Amino acid sequence: MKLSLVFFFYLTILLILPFWFQYLNARSMTLKGGTSQACAACKYQRRRCSAECPLAPYFPPDQPKMFQNAHKLFGVSNILKILKILDSEQKPEAMRSIIYQANIRDKYPVHGCWGIICQLRYQIWQAEEELHAVHAQLDVFRQHYQQQISSMTDDVPSQLELGMAPPNALSLFNHNPQPYNAVPAFTSLTTSLLL
Repeated sequence: MKLSLVFFFYLTILLILPFWFQYLNARSMTLKGGTSQACAACKYQRRRCSAECPLAPYFPPDQPKMFQNAHKLFGVSNILKILKILDSEQKPEAMRSIIYQANIRDKYPVHGCWGIICQLRYQIWQAEEELHAVHAQLDVFRQHYQQQISSMTDDVPSQLELGMAPPNALSLFNHNPQPYNAVPAFTSLTTSLLL
């Protein structure tokens, strides 16, 4: 019985001890207020995260992989040097670029960002070639249309050649046409004679 109690005690310590160390480690890495967690950079380096930590805004505690990628590619000292020489307006954009480059290098270890740049250049080249082909095709269609228009004007005979007079041709003969329903004067004379 005594042996089983000692065994139970050691088993309990072995199971609880890792969780206890995690709890103590997390408590020691909080900010001075005690409510926030340490940033991913301070967690990775196992140091206390102060309120003035320059990396805390860019590496949240729930994204340690993002810091590991940046640390692997640039190193913490180089990132801090970059942040030190920049103005406060430029820091977020620089860190966004550093994080993006580090994540891409992790995703594509051989070419990294250069591979993506080459892909984008190739897509731009393809789009430009397609645009040139469309412009060439439009030029062909325009020339074809102009040829059709010019051949139509050459092949169409004039109205006089077809025997059709222009609308004001009747005024040349000083003739005023009467409407079709008008009865001429001689018919009324003949009808009066017949009666």
